[in-house]
Amino acid sequence: AEGEGIDWVGSSFIADQRVLRFWLKNGFTPVYLSSIKNQELNGYSCIVIKPLSNRAKEMVNNLSKLLKDKLLRTSHQVYFNVNPCVLALLLDNTPPVNNGLSEIPSLYIDKIKAYINGILPYNSIAEASHSLVTNYFLLLPKTKLAEELECSLIARVLQGKSWYHAGLMLGISSREVEKRVKKGLSELLKIFVDA
Repeated sequence: AEGEGIDWVGSSFIADQRVLRFWLKNGFTPVYLSSIKNQELNGYSCIVIKPLSNRAKEMVNNLSKLLKDKLLRTSHQVYFNVNPCVLALLLDNTPPVNNGLSEIPSLYIDKIKAYINGILPYNSIAEASHSLVTNYFLLLPKTKLAEELECSLIARVLQGKSWYHAGLMLGISSREVEKRVKKGLSELLKIFVDA
């Protein structure tokens, strides 16, 4: 394709972990996730592109950053019903974005620690956890969370699912979701605060 003057190749499919992993493994970058579920195919359309020219690389990079921004800003409404593990794959495979980072106030850090230690309920620290998790996916630090922690954080923190609904979506108990959220937040504190 490169020798024929083609700038890029792409694919569109219903977002599914297995299919998405295939395209990512083959060097494709996610640039789009439909905001409306395709009722006939029972899923959300995803577009991935593999740039073949420098011009296309810049375009794909920009589109992918915009996708990351959209996912982080609208997971609680537009993408509420998308599998959180699909969102994790998309967020992990879009470029880091330094603008949009927010400084994490010391009060947020204290609140998250109090939640992890069982002093505060989750709803009392929701804004603090959202700030920390958003910064993680914006920056994509070298120290990565385990996939199951990312999926649980996305379900509860970014999508705003109840413990029960997060558990249903992830195929685990509500208690296990909360355990993973606490562990994920604890590891994020090590990455961003204790580093």
